Parts: sequence; C-alpha cells; structure tokens
Amino acid sequence: MPAHSHTLTHKRTRLPLATAHTNTNTPTIQRPDADEQPSQKNTPAPCTLLPTQHPLDSIGLQIIQYATLSTPDLRLVKQRLNLVKHISDIIQGSKIGRREYRQQPYTLEVFGSISFGLDSPDSDLDICILDPERPQGLLEGEEGSLKSLPKVYAVKKLAQVFYQAQFRDIKPIPLAKTPIVKLRSPTGRFSIDLNCNNRLGCRNSALLRAYHDLSPLVFRALGMAVKQWAKARGFCDPSGRNGPISASSYTLILLLIAYLQAINHLPNLQDPEYIQHLCGHPCPDLIRIIKTPVQPAKPLKPPAPRPSPSLQAINTSFVPAPPAPFHWTQAHSADRIGDPAGLNRLVAQLLLGFFAFYDAFDFRSYIVSIRDGRPLRRPSGPPSADEPGMAGLLAGLKADLCAKARYPSQPSEDEDEDEITYVPFVRREGVAEHVQRLHDAQALASPPPSPPRAPNTAGNIKPAVLDLIRTEFARARRLLEAGGSLDALFGLS
Repeated sequence: MPAHSHTLTHKRTRLPLATAHTNTNTPTIQRPDADEQPSQKNTPAPCTLLPTQHPLDSIGLQIIQYATLSTPDLRLVKQRLNLVKHISDIIQGSKIGRREYRQQPYTLEVFGSISFGLDSPDSDLDICILDPERPQGLLEGEEGSLKSLPKVYAVKKLAQVFYQAQFRDIKPIPLAKTPIVKLRSPTGRFSIDLNCNNRLGCRNSALLRAYHDLSPLVFRALGMAVKQWAKARGFCDPSGRNGPISASSYTLILLLIAYLQAINHLPNLQDPEYIQHLCGHPCPDLIRIIKTPVQPAKPLKPPAPRPSPSLQAINTSFVPAPPAPFHWTQAHSADRIGDPAGLNRLVAQLLLGFFAFYDAFDFRSYIVSIRDGRPLRRPSGPPSADEPGMAGLLAGLKADLCAKARYPSQPSEDEDEDEITYVPFVRREGVAEHVQRLHDAQALASPPPSPPRAPNTAGNIKPAVLDLIRTEFARARRLLEAGGSLDALFGLS
C-alpha cells in the first residue's frame, strides 16, 4: 500500500482531470466517461487547464523576480548552518543529551519549508533531534508514557538546557501532538521549533523536497507565489493570530502538487509500483507513531474505561523519481526552455492553470489525492453520521485541514507548531481508508457543524472562511486572465 496523503474538497460543478480546450480565452473542460482511468506512469496525462493564449509574460517575470528576491542569500544560509551546529553542540554537551561510550550521538535534521525549498529569509528553523536508537519512531511498550523515553524527549528539561545557553523567548509545549520547544537564537535573529525524533515530520518534508527537486525552478516560483497570495488575501493563518483560523501554507502546497500531478508536470512519487520496483517491497519505510484512541462525542453511561494508546506503523515510502523502465516524461518541462522569456511564460501559464483548475474542480464528485497522483471519483453517497467515532473524526479532519492540533490545556497562540507535520502519511485509527477519503472530500464542499463537546473547535476553519477560499480561486483566475499584475493578485494595488 502507498503512503496516505491529505485530501481536500471544493464546491464546483466541473471535472478537473480532462483535456483543456484553449480556442478562447477561457478554458473549458470535457468530462470523461465515468470509467476512464487517466494514465499516470507510461504516457503524459492530458494538459489539464493549462492556458496557452494569454498575455502572461509580464506577470511571469514578476513571479520569477519575487521568488528570487525571497531566496535567502548565502550569508544567511551559512548563519543557519552555524546555528544548527551550535544547537547540536549544546545538546550533545548537556546532561540529557550526553551519550554513553560507543553509543551513537544525537544528531539534528532540519525539516519544514527550509528543507524543501520554499523558505524565505524570515522562515522559522524547524529542527528534529534524531534518536539513533529509534530510527523508526517509538519502540514497542513506549507508547504509554514519556517516562520510559530518554530525558532528551522531555521538552521542559530540553528548555532548561537552552535557558542556560542564553537562548531567548523559550517556551516548551509538552501537550502538543508533537511536543516541542519554541525559542529564539541568542541574537534574536532566528525563530526555532525544536522537537525530538519526529520522524514523520521529517519524512513529510523529504517527500516535498523530492517533488521540488523534479522541477526546482517551477516548484519554488509557484509555491512562493501561492503562499504569498494566500497570506496577502488573508486566508493563510493556521494559528488564527490575525483573524479567523484558515488554511496553512502546507495545505496550499499540497493543492499545488496535486495540480502539477494532474497536468503530468509532477509524477506520483508514492506510486506502489514505483516503490516495489526500486525497493522490492511495497512498504520499505515504516514509522511508528502513537495511535490516539477515538473518544466518544458524548460521555458513555456507565463510563467506559479509557482506551490505552498503542503504536501504529505508517507507511512513509516514496521514490525520489519515477524508475526509468516506466518511461515517465515530464510535461511542460522548464529544462526544454532555452530562454528566460519562455520560463516566465511557462510559470505564468501554470499559475493561471492552478487557479483555473481549482475554480473549476468538482470537489463534490472528486477527491484531490497526491498519494494517488490524480483526482479520484468519490464513491456514491456520503458516509453515515451514525458511524462510531464520527464526531471525533470530523473534528479531527477540520483541524487537519489547517494542519493544526488543538489541546484544551494550551492557548491557541502556542499551537501552530504542526504546520509541517502528519498530513501526507496520516491514517486515523479504526476508520477505513475509503471512509477517511469521503470525509476529507466533504470537508471543503460542506463542512459539518462542530459536534457537541468537541474540544476547542474554535480552532477549526469556519464555513465562511472556506467559502472565501473558494471565491478567491475564482477571483485570481479572472484577474490573471485579464492580464493583471502580481500586486493586483495579492491585492496590493
């Protein structure tokens, strides 16, 4: 089985995975037969919603310039590397991080936007302390209590180490889904999120890096533009600090990858045939995480004993590129463009195609799935709301949509640490995969009301915000089709 990816839905009326006709300025979509299965390996997919007759050269240049100006310079990159080494030295020299003779030391891995090529000079440093004794996550028997783990996992003890090292604004968050320490460097220049052995977050970032590396010029330019567009338009605020809770930049990048897969600019790196061919096994990379039991929406009478947490193995396998025997060919490749003007035009066409794709996408009938590499037709009929644990599942789904985990004991301002974790490979306990997909498919199309007693549902994306996001796709499409500028797209002019 391939690894599991996030799925999103939207209320529109047209089908995305089909041939775009560009005889006029507005692309139209030809609905395929219900049983058609577009090829995703041996032949390029049809060019879906990729406009070719628009005066987009100017905005293409603006997108490339914006991505270039947002790129950290070599001096900043070196400062980050030096800071990571300094943090590593502090941990290895501390009482909780010192290892016994002949034991491998703790090492650090940077994940998040800095690791997969969508960072800017002010991006946070997301750092994971890798435990050499637990390369696949927790061991059997360790899911019940953190007390059985090495002291470096205790974020309060970890925070004390950095107090002594003169770091600033130190805030341990032990009750987060992934316990972390938030802090700033001694100079105050860098904001840091530090966790211990979040292997799943590292695998998520590695997957996005693999997609970036298949088309670095296009991926970074589009990713930076989409992120800034969402922030400027006010719906990329997963912490809710500046308004209603809305989508995370991570969610938007998953949407971008899904679009690029649909037009065959990116492959499906989680394709089980690719993985089997390269590795000889369908699940070579497993990560064990704590499986949180689904809690009933209402207290049971008589009260039932609280289920104990257990470990779940998550398949995080993917390939760095399609194996040669499958003859995958990248459509709209920047490598075949010999002049800057051609690259500018391609990037602009793809950005317009992205907005047109989701403006026209039939989220009620189809599911966006980067795990499958193409939109999937939804099975008929929504899942029953009477299924066990459904209220908790829906609340968790809405939290996933903004890449958030809410904890009643923590204030909302402390809970934005999970923006780059969990989504591509997560699977919920006790819920069949097709049911997960159905609920993911409903979330944007018609988000359900918050169930009674759902914990901290104020942190979920509200229906009005989802409607705004849908409206913004249409606005962006119309503006670019009319030859608008990047400033106009961002709403700055």
